[in-house]
Amino acid sequence: MAAIINRKVKEQLYPTHDLLDASLPLTPDNDLWVHLIARGGRGYYIAEPLAYYRKHEDAMTMPARLIPRLQGELRTLHDKLEGVCPPEFEAARSEAVQQRFASIGFELLASGHADEARTNLHEAHTRCRGRRRDIAAARIIAGLPCPQGCRARVWRLALGVAQRLGMTHQQL
Repeated sequence: MAAIINRKVKEQLYPTHDLLDASLPLTPDNDLWVHLIARGGRGYYIAEPLAYYRKHEDAMTMPARLIPRLQGELRTLHDKLEGVCPPEFEAARSEAVQQRFASIGFELLASGHADEARTNLHEAHTRCRGRRRDIAAARIIAGLPCPQGCRARVWRLALGVAQRLGMTHQQL
């Protein structure tokens, strides 16, 4: 009986919260960092790998899982951090949100889902205020009046030409 009372008192004094958000199935580590930083913790970057992940078909780092992973990161950066991000990190957060919108749009366009890509590319273009030519080019290609597969081939061709010229896709 004393153990049950002690447990109840402990729960009242030290309420426990679920650290991981169930709405972010592919980004539990990012969500954990959001919670830690929002509670006053500090994050540090260490330039060496601390863990190695085995590759398997459900791994977040596999190309097939790239779009869901980017969407999870976008939810973390855009929805979860908005309003709780410290002011000194707000510019970096906004840039990361814009980059995630662009990356999702690029990946959707390259995979033949140009109609879905248009929304993300429009949001990325709005956030960068038209300063990035790669986003502008992708928006134009995504809006071409031709089948989605054709638009995907045109985008991949543009990326291939940029690569052969020694440019990154941001320099298009």
